[in-house]
Amino acid sequence: MPADPLVYDSTRLAQAYAWHRPAVHPLVLAQLRAAMGDGLPVAHALDAGCGAGASTAALLPLARQVTGLDPFLPMLQAARSRVPQADFVQGRLEAIPCPGASFDLVASAGAINYTEPRVALAELARVLKPGGWLALYDFSDGRPQSEEGRTNDPVAAKRKAYPSSGGYALDLPGLPFNEHGLTLSSQQRFAFDLPMTAQQYLDYMMGDTGVEAAMAAGAAEPDVRTHMAQLVDRAFAGRDCAVRFSAELVVARRVAQAA
Repeated sequence: MPADPLVYDSTRLAQAYAWHRPAVHPLVLAQLRAAMGDGLPVAHALDAGCGAGASTAALLPLARQVTGLDPFLPMLQAARSRVPQADFVQGRLEAIPCPGASFDLVASAGAINYTEPRVALAELARVLKPGGWLALYDFSDGRPQSEEGRTNDPVAAKRKAYPSSGGYALDLPGLPFNEHGLTLSSQQRFAFDLPMTAQQYLDYMMGDTGVEAAMAAGAAEPDVRTHMAQLVDRAFAGRDCAVRFSAELVVARRVAQAA
């Protein structure tokens, strides 16, 4: 299911993505750095489906030049403000507006599951240089690890009240890499905890697509924030809390041309 423009074409959501998302991308890309080994930084990397630039910022240490791609103008505007060192272009994964063999590394976080994946994978492979790297990854909503958080799971309550819009579960390692000149290099699942205050977690939860969809349908932002604050307060119980994220990273490489 494609990304809903009523949700993602939103300045409010773009600002939340840019400034209130926990620092998950650098932790995932640290695993990518380990998987790639020597040869970093590469010359040019593409962040395909860059959103508001949090993932783009995390790519900067891995490449001398980074370009972000996203279909939604508010996201790109926020990304340009957050990551002025990078270049940004508007476009979709199914039709990347870049020449073939342009990038040494293409990373895409939680974006291919909003596309027709075979078409998107063909495009991601097309813009990779021979021998270039493709990193596809995604991660879960963060769940507070306090006893109160486990008893009063704010993620489950949020999903019930504000169902997510668009996307679908996707078997990343099962994508047809070989059909597009790619070889699966590694795949891993891992989890990590990030310390967060209740206010940080509330701001993060307010940047949820289900919350944005509810407001696009007419819900008043102050009412939604009050409800979400109640959920967060029950989970945090007046204390800072470790928040756990689960991630999946799949790394493939474009087959190098024969000498």
